[in-house]
Amino acid sequence: MSTRATYQFVSDHDRPRARYTFYGHYDGYEAGAAFRLWRMHHSNRKGGFADRFHGGNDDVELTPGHDAHGDTEYQYTLTSDGQLTVKARVWGDNVNRWRTKYVGHYAEFVNQHLPADWCGDGSPAAERLQEVSLGYGRRGWRTRSQLEAEAAELKEKIDVKGWKQYTGQLLTIKAAIREYDASKSFELA
Repeated sequence: MSTRATYQFVSDHDRPRARYTFYGHYDGYEAGAAFRLWRMHHSNRKGGFADRFHGGNDDVELTPGHDAHGDTEYQYTLTSDGQLTVKARVWGDNVNRWRTKYVGHYAEFVNQHLPADWCGDGSPAAERLQEVSLGYGRRGWRTRSQLEAEAAELKEKIDVKGWKQYTGQLLTIKAAIREYDASKSFELA
């Protein structure tokens, strides 16, 4: 049996606030949604969360909104600052009742609900997302492999192309890797 869900992305940058909603026919339960959000996080598509979500999940379709389908069991709403709200349908006399199950950052939701050994698309087991310093007072969510890829790209710019201006960035990313490794605050489910 399929667990259907809608994923709505609210842009705080547009006036009025733009909402982009996608409908997924299956894997809408929390672990499945965590994997969809993990793929969004790793998507190479340019743009905001909605663009990256669609780029990482080609099995979802645009839909007018959360209420467009009467068979959804979960509603996921993500704002442009990364705040996620998860609601689950309460079955019974009133089919339009929803219970809030989670409110917090999407990366923390992924870390809580994505099993460490789940390889839903044949990819290597998921790495946890960790908030790290990216320099100049900026923080961002990365996996260790993302940090390693950024460091390798910067090292190539310095070593092969001779672009020494990237040395500071490389040191910042190496510090972020050390910060990532030092944080043992949680494990994947």
